[in-house]
Amino acid sequence: MPGKKNTITYACCPEPYVDITFTIQIRRRTLYYFFNLIVPCVLISSMALLGFTLPPDSGEKLTLGVTILLSLTVFLNLVAETLPQVSDAIPLL
Repeated sequence: MPGKKNTITYACCPEPYVDITFTIQIRRRTLYYFFNLIVPCVLISSMALLGFTLPPDSGEKLTLGVTILLSLTVFLNLVAETLPQVSDAIPLL
């Protein structure tokens, strides 16, 4: 972390006041969230379209729908566990 030393002398006081300013650069990894959150959710949700390709009298249509619902629920539960907790207070903006 690069630091910068600043010295300020005020007219009222003879001694200098020293402070150090550190510059921190933070970057968000957007591809991490894209591949770990968005892509699996889109793939699981797009499997629901397969249910429309099955014939109406097929018994596997209901099984596919329940399986997709269960997998989406488990995935969203895993996502909720990995995300950080939010505060309970609502800002007054």
